[in-house]
Amino acid sequence: MMGMRSVHCSILLVAVAAVVFAACDEADAPVVGEASRSVEAVCERWLAVERGGDGASAGLGVPDVCDEVATDAAEAGAALARLNASRWLAGVAEVGTLAAHQRLAEQVALMMARNRSVAPVPERSWACYTEETGTAYRWTSHALGVTSVSQAVSLFVDAPDDTTLSNRMWMLDPVLDGVGLARVGDAAAVYVRGYVPRPAPPFVAYPGPGPFPATWLPRLWSFAATASLEGAEVVVTDALSGLVVPFSSYLAQVGGEGSWGSLALVAEAPTPPGEYLVSVTTVGGRWAYAVRIVDCAAETL
Repeated sequence: MMGMRSVHCSILLVAVAAVVFAACDEADAPVVGEASRSVEAVCERWLAVERGGDGASAGLGVPDVCDEVATDAAEAGAALARLNASRWLAGVAEVGTLAAHQRLAEQVALMMARNRSVAPVPERSWACYTEETGTAYRWTSHALGVTSVSQAVSLFVDAPDDTTLSNRMWMLDPVLDGVGLARVGDAAAVYVRGYVPRPAPPFVAYPGPGPFPATWLPRLWSFAATASLEGAEVVVTDALSGLVVPFSSYLAQVGGEGSWGSLALVAEAPTPPGEYLVSVTTVGGRWAYAVRIVDCAAETL
């Protein structure tokens, strides 16, 4: 199967439009423009998600039995809106939900909530464990200690503590489709096994080419491609001044030969609103694109 499949990781909170890309061997790869997304469209979508809230109810009760549970439709819808906004910003196709996948996500969230655990592999002795739920667990991103599924999706995409970027890669998989988005108590699960065949883009970056809301800017930028990224050289330049912006990078996921690998780009200083040119060079080619960080709060006043 195609896509950005990788080993996922879990998150624990304590207490609580298609983009045309470029890759070539020449010394100067063409810079990708802002694609079809305007600043106005990006900020309108950002504002819609922010104003929409997380749709979560106040109750965080966990049932004492392993019956069917249901995530509130408004909460699941808000989470899907946040997920699809992130995918749109990365230039990959938006996704929907499937009833079967929603049920699996809800059963996984229930199992997590009952056992208060986000272990890499569920134990057969866990309350509410079944073979079906145990298998589904391996195809979900997990969070414990959240108040909504939307908060969990934001954590998976933002990847503040996910150095492998595994959850982000799942959320931004170009062939992802038919997800499940669930929460039981403070346990959330996003089921990501659904997929549909789509042409894979040459690369997926987050933030991607074009305008990007400043308040959603992650600490770790990322670049993913099916080409080998080992030994990649990454240069980020301020488009206005022409000065190199201090970024370090490391190989977060190994890929190549048809499988997706990813680079983590770490800003060593704040990156305020402005336009930044990102260049990634490997033995297999060079990619270049422009990210425009926008203060949408000011744009939408």
